[in-house]
Amino acid sequence: MNLPLGEDRSINISPQVLNHWATVGLTLVLAFMTWQWQQQVAATDELRRDLRAGRDARIALEAEVKAHEVSDERTEVEVRAIGQKQVDVLSRLSVIETATTEIERRLMAIEEKLGEPNGRH
Repeated sequence: MNLPLGEDRSINISPQVLNHWATVGLTLVLAFMTWQWQQQVAATDELRRDLRAGRDARIALEAEVKAHEVSDERTEVEVRAIGQKQVDVLSRLSVIETATTEIERRLMAIEEKLGEPNGRH
Protein backbone atom coordinates (compact mmCIF):
# COMPACT_ATOMS: atom_id res chain seq x y z
CA MET A 1 0.00 0.00 0.00
CA ASN A 2 1.32 3.45 -0.89
CA LEU A 3 0.55 6.46 1.24
CA PRO A 4 1.15 9.68 -0.66
CA LEU A 5 2.99 12.33 1.38
CA GLY A 6 3.41 14.94 -1.23
CA GLU A 7 4.42 15.45 -4.84
CA ASP A 8 7.33 13.10 -5.05
CA ARG A 9 7.28 11.24 -1.75
CA SER A 10 5.24 8.30 -0.53
CA ILE A 11 5.57 5.60 2.09
CA ASN A 12 5.20 2.04 1.10
CA ILE A 13 3.55 0.01 3.89
CA SER A 14 3.10 -3.68 3.54
CA PRO A 15 -0.29 -5.21 4.35
CA GLN A 16 1.30 -7.24 7.18
CA VAL A 17 2.62 -4.07 8.91
CA LEU A 18 -0.69 -2.32 8.43
CA ASN A 19 -2.53 -5.36 9.85
CA HIS A 20 -0.10 -5.49 12.79
CA TRP A 21 -0.67 -1.82 13.75
CA ALA A 22 -4.41 -2.16 13.28
CA THR A 23 -4.35 -5.14 15.63
CA VAL A 24 -2.26 -3.20 18.15
CA GLY A 25 -4.63 -0.22 17.95
CA LEU A 26 -7.71 -2.40 18.28
CA THR A 27 -6.13 -4.25 21.23
CA LEU A 28 -5.43 -0.93 22.98
CA VAL A 29 -8.99 0.26 22.40
CA LEU A 30 -10.40 -3.01 23.71
CA ALA A 31 -8.06 -2.94 26.72
CA PHE A 32 -9.14 0.61 27.56
CA MET A 33 -12.83 -0.28 27.16
CA THR A 34 -12.34 -3.36 29.38
CA TRP A 35 -10.60 -1.27 32.03
CA GLN A 36 -13.37 1.31 31.85
CA TRP A 37 -16.01 -1.43 32.19
CA GLN A 38 -14.19 -2.87 35.22
CA GLN A 39 -14.13 0.59 36.82
CA GLN A 40 -17.87 0.93 36.27
CA VAL A 41 -18.51 -2.53 37.72
CA ALA A 42 -16.38 -1.67 40.77
CA ALA A 43 -18.24 1.64 41.24
CA THR A 44 -21.59 -0.15 40.90
CA ASP A 45 -20.54 -2.75 43.47
CA GLU A 46 -19.49 0.02 45.86
CA LEU A 47 -22.83 1.77 45.37
CA ARG A 48 -24.64 -1.51 46.06
CA ARG A 49 -22.65 -2.00 49.27
CA ASP A 50 -23.45 1.57 50.31
CA LEU A 51 -27.11 0.98 49.51
CA ARG A 52 -27.17 -2.22 51.58
CA ALA A 53 -25.41 -0.45 54.44
CA GLY A 54 -27.96 2.37 54.21
CA ARG A 55 -30.85 -0.09 54.24
CA ASP A 56 -29.35 -1.95 57.19
CA ALA A 57 -28.89 1.34 59.05
CA ARG A 58 -32.48 2.37 58.26
CA ILE A 59 -33.81 -1.00 59.46
CA ALA A 60 -31.76 -0.71 62.66
CA LEU A 61 -33.07 2.82 63.27
CA GLU A 62 -36.65 1.72 62.61
CA ALA A 63 -36.21 -1.12 65.12
CA GLU A 64 -34.77 1.31 67.66
CA VAL A 65 -37.67 3.72 67.13
CA LYS A 66 -40.15 0.86 67.57
CA ALA A 67 -38.40 -0.19 70.76
CA HIS A 68 -38.67 3.35 72.10
CA GLU A 69 -42.32 3.53 71.06
CA VAL A 70 -43.03 0.26 72.89
CA SER A 71 -41.09 1.53 75.89
CA ASP A 72 -42.99 4.83 75.76
CA GLU A 73 -46.30 2.96 75.50
CA ARG A 74 -45.31 0.73 78.43
CA THR A 75 -44.31 3.79 80.46
CA GLU A 76 -47.58 5.48 79.55
CA VAL A 77 -49.53 2.40 80.65
CA GLU A 78 -47.55 2.28 83.91
CA VAL A 79 -48.21 5.98 84.54
CA ARG A 80 -51.92 5.45 83.91
CA ALA A 81 -51.90 2.47 86.30
CA ILE A 82 -50.18 4.55 88.98
CA GLY A 83 -52.70 7.34 88.43
CA GLN A 84 -55.55 4.84 88.74
CA LYS A 85 -54.03 3.48 91.96
CA GLN A 86 -53.85 7.03 93.32
CA VAL A 87 -57.50 7.57 92.44
CA ASP A 88 -58.37 4.27 94.14
CA VAL A 89 -56.42 5.22 97.26
CA LEU A 90 -58.06 8.66 97.39
CA SER A 91 -61.46 7.07 96.92
CA ARG A 92 -60.80 4.61 99.75
CA LEU A 93 -59.50 7.44 101.93
CA SER A 94 -62.70 9.37 101.26
CA VAL A 95 -64.78 6.32 102.22
CA ILE A 96 -62.69 5.89 105.39
CA GLU A 97 -63.10 9.60 106.26
CA THR A 98 -66.85 9.37 105.70
CA ALA A 99 -67.07 6.23 107.84
CA THR A 100 -64.91 7.84 110.54
CA THR A 101 -67.16 10.91 110.57
CA GLU A 102 -70.23 8.65 110.81
CA ILE A 103 -68.66 6.65 113.67
CA GLU A 104 -67.78 9.86 115.51
CA ARG A 105 -71.33 11.16 115.02
CA ARG A 106 -72.82 7.92 116.36
CA LEU A 107 -70.40 7.88 119.27
CA MET A 108 -71.43 11.43 120.17
CA ALA A 109 -75.10 10.44 119.94
CA ILE A 110 -74.49 7.45 122.26
CA GLU A 111 -72.54 9.63 124.71
CA GLU A 112 -75.37 12.19 124.72
CA LYS A 113 -77.87 9.46 125.45
CA LEU A 114 -75.71 8.23 128.28
CA GLY A 115 -75.10 11.73 129.49
CA GLU A 116 -71.37 11.45 129.32
CA PRO A 117 -69.31 14.09 127.58
CA ASN A 118 -67.01 12.65 124.96
CA GLY A 119 -64.09 14.76 126.00
CA ARG A 120 -63.65 16.18 122.55
CA HIS A 121 -63.93 19.86 121.83
